[in-house]
Amino acid sequence: MRFYANVTGERPGNIKFEWKLTNATIDSGQGTPTVAVLVTEENFGREIVAEVTVLGMDERCPAVANDHYSVIIDPGPILVDELVIDPQAPPIERLLIVAEEHANNKTNQLYIIDYVLSVYSEFEIAERHRLIKDLLVERGRVPRASITIVAAIADEPSTRLYRVPPGVSNP
Repeated sequence: MRFYANVTGERPGNIKFEWKLTNATIDSGQGTPTVAVLVTEENFGREIVAEVTVLGMDERCPAVANDHYSVIIDPGPILVDELVIDPQAPPIERLLIVAEEHANNKTNQLYIIDYVLSVYSEFEIAERHRLIKDLLVERGRVPRASITIVAAIADEPSTRLYRVPPGVSNP
């Protein structure tokens, strides 16, 4: 992250910039019009304030300015449940709990990663996904457009169901 100071009008050649930061550390640029800020996990969720004093200006000119920036992180998707889905006896009650979680967070996408064995055919995978989606739509009243299902090959079958708020990265 960087903060910039812009001096307009007639500018003396010997001006210097003195930066002070709150809730952050200057990485480089002290004394120049641009300061780079070192952002670490400690800064997440905090407001960083930069204040610059321009030294060497005519005393009639404003010499101090400040700006702020809040550091926000992508909290990532929320794991709602992880289970093994047997198409012969699907865990309907657990899928309904996931549907209820979506009902309480209607703007969220349900993102499902279905970890399957490499011996599964494309047809078997498609049937598993149809079963999961149909149960969530028909029994859980989740809009079909709110469900994304992807398959991944794994040594052990399992299914992870995530809730992804708007603006958050998919798992």
